[in-house]
Amino acid sequence: METKELTHNEVKMTRQTALNFAAFLQSFDAWEKVEPKLPPLRPKFTNALVQNIVILEDVIDEYSKLQKKEKAHIQYEREKLALEKENAVKDEKGKPVSRGGNYWIENEREHAFDLHDLQEKHREAVDARQGYLDGEITLKLYTVERKYAPKTGFPTVTGNRFLAYFVVGEVEDEEPEEVPAIAPVPEEAAADA
Repeated sequence: METKELTHNEVKMTRQTALNFAAFLQSFDAWEKVEPKLPPLRPKFTNALVQNIVILEDVIDEYSKLQKKEKAHIQYEREKLALEKENAVKDEKGKPVSRGGNYWIENEREHAFDLHDLQEKHREAVDARQGYLDGEITLKLYTVERKYAPKTGFPTVTGNRFLAYFVVGEVEDEEPEEVPAIAPVPEEAAADA
């Protein structure tokens, strides 16, 4: 893959943000499957995307190794998973229902209290993990000009913030879309309302 035209941008972020950023970038794998009406990703954008995923793999690998080593946190995660299964909506067969890779929690408020109690029980392990995730790192990300980035498909503030890490340049002025005029309501219909 040719990267000669790509430039770099040094970005500071927490490890947690880096992990979330990696998940955001990996979500582009499903771009055309999820949104078939959207235009395909441009090659220069895809190139920067792939290069940044490779850079973030070190952060993901480091986190995975840490997860496997911390026995106290492994126990916490096991109990957390069991709690999520217990509090999840069940299907006809009594199995927990999941959506988007997470269990669909029946009573969010009750689950939040249960989760808080579990976190208190494992406070030391939770704090150690959070301290690691809150640590700041500097990444040298590949950038791409804004004109190569998708113009649609990111309704969330988070998606736009993540794009800002590697999409550079000014927003191009575009002609505003013509909005169709609203037909006036006939007087008879307005009187009936």
